[in-house]
Amino acid sequence: MFDFGSRVAAAALALMGPATAASAVTINNGAVTCVDCSVQARSGALDLQAGDRYSVAHPGFLDGAGDPFDVLFEVLEIGAAPGLSPGRVGAFNIRGLNRFVHYRVSTIAAGSASEADPDGERIVVQGLDTVSILDVDSNGGQDFSDVAGANLQIAYLGAGLQRGGLDGLPGAPTDGFEYARLDPELAGDPDDWRAEGNEANDPMHTVAFLAGGGISQFEFVWGATSPDSNAGRTRGWEMEFSASSAVVPLPAGALLVLSGLGVMGAVRAAKRRRAE
Repeated sequence: MFDFGSRVAAAALALMGPATAASAVTINNGAVTCVDCSVQARSGALDLQAGDRYSVAHPGFLDGAGDPFDVLFEVLEIGAAPGLSPGRVGAFNIRGLNRFVHYRVSTIAAGSASEADPDGERIVVQGLDTVSILDVDSNGGQDFSDVAGANLQIAYLGAGLQRGGLDGLPGAPTDGFEYARLDPELAGDPDDWRAEGNEANDPMHTVAFLAGGGISQFEFVWGATSPDSNAGRTRGWEMEFSASSAVVPLPAGALLVLSGLGVMGAVRAAKRRRAE
């Protein structure tokens, strides 16, 4: 096994014990460990390939019983628009416009994934209400949009976003998936994304997918769509798990990842159980 390094562009909300208020935990300094990789990635390199699996661990990932859990990512597919080679993929980013990466995301018992058992022990973390992707945006003056999708129902769509996927990428999964991207009519010419720009993480650029109070596995797609084919851009994504005693709509939950001070409510019945 080897570590990808400490700076990871992702975030998640820990599930705290019964009658304890939820709070935000970022995993930028968490442990990201490859448990099954075809390429021995250099530090900071974008070398992941389809079939690779890596786990993310943080002391703040706790279920309702106070037991730790990890999150396992498996790269299912790396795709691009016709005529383009697939992008290069890192732990939490992909390089190049009009490209996408398709992941399977699982919650697993802490420390259970290894080279000998790269799948780990899949578990259900109950009390999980939404899985949010933050920072769905663009770059000022450039005509493209980040795109986030999952095989889960959209529970909240930021005011700066629209339902829409990866135009011109026929290989991206669609069956059962819902997608979000920037709304080109938000600013400037309604037919392009040049004026929408690059915004800090905020509710306007957040999409939350419904986890239904407990989930052990889902699929996630990240990429960028554009009428251009600039291969030099690296687009990173951030993920947040949100839990409460009842589903609480964002934006309140989205702000947690920024301040770490927000409260979504008590997680009263959250517990961990092995996935069937």
